[in-house]
Amino acid sequence: MLSLVGLLLVLMGIVGYIGINNTSKINDMADEMYQKESLGLSYIKEANIVLLYKSRALGNFLLAQTDASLEQSQYLDALKKYQDLFDDHLSKAEPLFYSAAATQKFKELKENGEQYKAFTQELIDLAKQEMAQDLVKQQEREAIKMVLVKGRQLADSVDNAMTALTEIKQDNAAAASAASTQLYEQSRLMMTLTLLGTLVLGLAFGLMVSGRVKNNVQALVKQMGDLAQTQNLSLRMPKRDDDETGEIADALNGLLSTISKGIDETQSVVEAIAKADYQNVLLDNIRETYKSLKMG
Repeated sequence: MLSLVGLLLVLMGIVGYIGINNTSKINDMADEMYQKESLGLSYIKEANIVLLYKSRALGNFLLAQTDASLEQSQYLDALKKYQDLFDDHLSKAEPLFYSAAATQKFKELKENGEQYKAFTQELIDLAKQEMAQDLVKQQEREAIKMVLVKGRQLADSVDNAMTALTEIKQDNAAAASAASTQLYEQSRLMMTLTLLGTLVLGLAFGLMVSGRVKNNVQALVKQMGDLAQTQNLSLRMPKRDDDETGEIADALNGLLSTISKGIDETQSVVEAIAKADYQNVLLDNIRETYKSLKMG
């Protein structure tokens, strides 16, 4: 019985261990997905947004050259700020791209980014030259052509590389989410099966124990009925298990032994008394006979 109870406790411990262990794994997977996938995706998207701001600041700088009421320096400062932000986002994102495809695409992004950075500085220098030569209001301005042709091509190449990296991160996040979902489903299935097995075993154990107790009690009742009918104190209560029913059987057997012993002792005393009285009567008879013979 104790071994069965121990088995149930072990199964319950297994259920708890599976739940805690797999919950820890799912938590670790979620942390890893956040650190590698979510943050990497966030940095790349932020860099893409900064690239748009940089392109807008570059266009505003060229427009400011044609309007004396606009301060060109604010757009040059904005270009520097956005370039620094772009570089910062890329430096934070790079360690989070670990696959071969992502590493190759990130290398391409950095090369295109450096080309676009060099182009921006080249365009600024050209625009300043045109400003100095009073060419900023010409219809066919060279700086505008550079922005529309070369600048657009370089910006598109940078944007395409970041789009590809974004898709890689999204695929990685989807795969990590699917893996955590699969682990959760496996954990749930294992815990459910183990719990059901424990419940079935516990039910079977309960039925077995109740059946054994019932049989033991019925055996005691039957033996006590036989004792009442036969009044045979030599009968003993059956002891089948070392449980409460076994203790009751031992107690009843001890009581029967005590009663039987007491009856035997009482019977011996009665027999002794009866035997002693008979001897006295016989002795009196002999004495009376002897007296009669003597007198006669």
